[in-house]
Amino acid sequence: MTMIVFLAKKIGQMVPVLLGITVISFFVIHLAPGRPSDALTELNPKVSLEVRERLEKIYGLDKPLGQQFRDWSVRMVRLDFGSSFTDGRPVLAKILQTLPVTLLINLASLALILGIGIPLGALCAVKKGTWIDRSVSTTLFLFFAIPTFWLALLLMDWVGVKLGALPVFGIKSIDHAYLGGPEKVLDVARHLVLPVTVSAVAGLAGISRYVHQNMVQTLQQPFILACRSRALPEHLVIYRHALRNALLPVITIVGLSLPGLISGSVIFESIFAIPGTGRLFFASVMARDYPVIMALLVLGAVLTLLGNFLADVGYALADPRIRYPKNAA
Repeated sequence: MTMIVFLAKKIGQMVPVLLGITVISFFVIHLAPGRPSDALTELNPKVSLEVRERLEKIYGLDKPLGQQFRDWSVRMVRLDFGSSFTDGRPVLAKILQTLPVTLLINLASLALILGIGIPLGALCAVKKGTWIDRSVSTTLFLFFAIPTFWLALLLMDWVGVKLGALPVFGIKSIDHAYLGGPEKVLDVARHLVLPVTVSAVAGLAGISRYVHQNMVQTLQQPFILACRSRALPEHLVIYRHALRNALLPVITIVGLSLPGLISGSVIFESIFAIPGTGRLFFASVMARDYPVIMALLVLGAVLTLLGNFLADVGYALADPRIRYPKNAA
């Protein structure tokens, strides 16, 4: 019952935080220079002042800012984020159209990060001070220091242009519709190799160093010495006892990576011309498409709060040492 009260309290704390994020985001984006109507009027010298005012009225920007926020909040509660200023389509439909591609890339990247970074971090901790530790750590630091956009352009030029091994733009080929089922899957997989690689490089270095530090500290704990004093096999000491405890803080990282599944792909989606949510967000900011911007900001805020909540729950369930007092509420 204590855990239920604690979770209810955490959920209750999320509501005012979300409200504060939406208020700040709404007013900040309206403080940015430029108006949504500029894209239609600035390049056309024949557009009169009356036309500009009519566009402002169509967009609802002629109302006071407080009234605009009130109207938007009422619609948001009903999950109605309005229509896009650029093409008039429902905002939610535009996001749902681009969301699967972004989720696919970032989930594949996260799986690659965890699948390679955790074993590498554990290996460096076990081999601490050896040439293996030094060489792997140096390579990972180089990966961490490489700018994402530079690595993307380098791979596009080398792998895509010079070698011609992989496609460098989009998510599918021109003749994708004429391919069979297995060929379609292979075509999409080939297009995903470079974006997933670029997306995973920096995260791979970060998670491996994090696991390395926690693993080194865990191997020095008294319970590890007790396991070894009982003559347990070394692989059981390392993987069943040490690594399991060293991975507990990783739960927090995985939870905090949840908003990155949506918003962490702006750079490589723009470079590789992938029609995902990150590219949609970038295009919306450039066009001052307020409804799309606000919808994506709210979605990112919800995922951030949800990630923190799931991390707290997962940490409490995974670590038996955590107990919440009866007066936690």
